[in-house]
Amino acid sequence: MTTIELLKELRKHRILSEKRSLMHGRNKASKIIVYALSIFFIIYLLAASIMLAFAVITEGIKALTLICTIFPIIMVIDFSFRFIMQQTPSQIIKPYLLLPIKKSICIDTFVFRSLYNAGNFIWFILVLPFVIMTMFFSGQLINGGLVLLLYLLGILINSQFYLIVRTLVNDSIIWWFLPISIFLVFTMPAYYTGVIDLNNLFLFYSSFGIGLFEDKWFYWLFPTTLLILLIQINRKLQLFYVMKEISRKKKEYNFHGKSFNKIIPQDSVGVFLNMEIISIQRNKNIRKGCIFAMLAAFMMSLICTFTDIYSSIYAAIYWCLYNYIIIGSIILTKMMCYEGNYIDTLLIRKESILTLLRAKYYFYSTLLLIPTVFMLVPVFMGKWSIEMLISCYIFTIGFQYFITFQLAVYNKNTIPLNCKLTSNHSLETNYYQILVELFTILTPATILGVTIFLFGEKIAWIVITIIGLLFITTHRLWLNNIYNRMMKRKYENIEGFRKSREQI
Repeated sequence: MTTIELLKELRKHRILSEKRSLMHGRNKASKIIVYALSIFFIIYLLAASIMLAFAVITEGIKALTLICTIFPIIMVIDFSFRFIMQQTPSQIIKPYLLLPIKKSICIDTFVFRSLYNAGNFIWFILVLPFVIMTMFFSGQLINGGLVLLLYLLGILINSQFYLIVRTLVNDSIIWWFLPISIFLVFTMPAYYTGVIDLNNLFLFYSSFGIGLFEDKWFYWLFPTTLLILLIQINRKLQLFYVMKEISRKKKEYNFHGKSFNKIIPQDSVGVFLNMEIISIQRNKNIRKGCIFAMLAAFMMSLICTFTDIYSSIYAAIYWCLYNYIIIGSIILTKMMCYEGNYIDTLLIRKESILTLLRAKYYFYSTLLLIPTVFMLVPVFMGKWSIEMLISCYIFTIGFQYFITFQLAVYNKNTIPLNCKLTSNHSLETNYYQILVELFTILTPATILGVTIFLFGEKIAWIVITIIGLLFITTHRLWLNNIYNRMMKRKYENIEGFRKSREQI
């Protein structure tokens, strides 16, 4: 088989990969909802594009200035959304490791395929109509084409940078400092006058963007060279981590973590509570998720305290709820997936799953006290109100956890307890998880914002507190309901856990 034929065959395999997935055909309802949300997002982008175009036409704003000003914002949003949907080549390559083909060719195929992935072109739904209405119709064909080229280069750079960051973060959570530090570097123009001023930031990027269109062709050397450099780094990095994973020797691991037997009552729930604590201390994937959630809550609390970027009440609501639900979004959306490694043992004892669910609910409700301490800083600085903090906490451990815990019924893919770079444990095709994540992060903040707009803050805090308390007081009832539905699907879920365990 020639290299070209091999590349075509690997491309065909990736096209058919979702049909080979264990999740294919098992969550059609949630998949339809995700597709519907995607269509809504496309319509939203089209509407935003038309609104921006009319702003240029009616307000006299320069099209180049506007499209270059929003460029960094779109790049940040694009980078963030890739963590939900996109896999790294080192995760995709596992089925081909034992085949007599060059691993470097496999890596190159998947790296270059990431460049022309359909998801890379979704932002052109926003940019293309704007360019057509404001530039092509006015005869600025060259400038319009260069704007599209600028966005194409930016998105491709984003795709390669994401793959590099995702691979490094899978290895160690410390690598999160890489995108954070680069983000801070690119926001430095905002501090030009000594205080944070977003106008300086937008002015800098609009000036740089306009420079690309004023016969300053050397400006194009930077994004073009950066893209080529990132592709080469990505190719080498993916191959390095694949070979590192293959050559890794399995080591015996003796756990020496702290036990909380003296603090936690040693009844049935207490045993599982202690097991949750030990799992975080011992297992890399769970520990990494918890650390990242805490760091994210800490960083957002500091940003909201010492800057005016999110000074409005609606931004405060969103980030307060986000700091609380991020633990559920990272850990609890994978409910029972980690337990899939030893699900047969859990099912030996009657109702042990129900006891496990109760222990998880108590543990992760208590764990939210840590981000609560972080968010006391903006409260003491007068940025947030204590009423908002308490009501959001109660609402999260009540209603938000009620929604998140429903995934215990439908999750049936085992996730390795310790990181494997070549295993597909991110579950990007589990549309139930994607749907629940989007719902818990976006919907409550939107509804709460509308309630505040219509009835005021005090009424809104009372409403979400009552809703939260209702689900807290009835948590035994809905946990029992979840358990009974799990038992009806017991054999189907066990089969899924066992099959996915074989693929780890």
